[in-house]
Amino acid sequence: MPRRPKPVDLHHLERTYQRVRHDRRAVEPEAPGDLAELKAPKWLTERQRAIWDDVIKRAPRGILRAIDAELVAAYCELVDRHQRAAEAQVRLDAGEGLPLLVRGASGLMQSPYLRVMSQAVLLMVRIQSELGFTPAGRAGLGSPKSPTAGEDNTWSVLRRFPVIDGGKG
Repeated sequence: MPRRPKPVDLHHLERTYQRVRHDRRAVEPEAPGDLAELKAPKWLTERQRAIWDDVIKRAPRGILRAIDAELVAAYCELVDRHQRAAEAQVRLDAGEGLPLLVRGASGLMQSPYLRVMSQAVLLMVRIQSELGFTPAGRAGLGSPKSPTAGEDNTWSVLRRFPVIDGGKG
């Protein structure tokens, strides 16, 4: 499976932009609206809305757009599901004295809450990497600074090298 193409803006930031290569790409669409300006969806519970507010407050600035609302809401639901399963597992462990196990018809078996927690974590990690919530995901986003004008010019590299006067006149 081929690697996903890097955004042209990121090539500008890393100074790897090549006009011949990158100008023939279609213009990358910019999603309108900032997600920080939107309220949490109405279908979220109060607990999930509190998670929404916390996620929006701690998310990388200028990255989340209005189109990402459903993905962030799904992430909030997964965080809530994981927290509820962890709380239920703590109550279960305190009650029976058998950590991480429950009594079933065929004897001892793994607690069903552990499966819920592990599935929620797997989905949360996938969403986190897409939204830039992980260190590796943030590294792929690049710097929020925009390149200065004229820096994509090939001749701008020459400005970095000192010119030594040869003494001939």
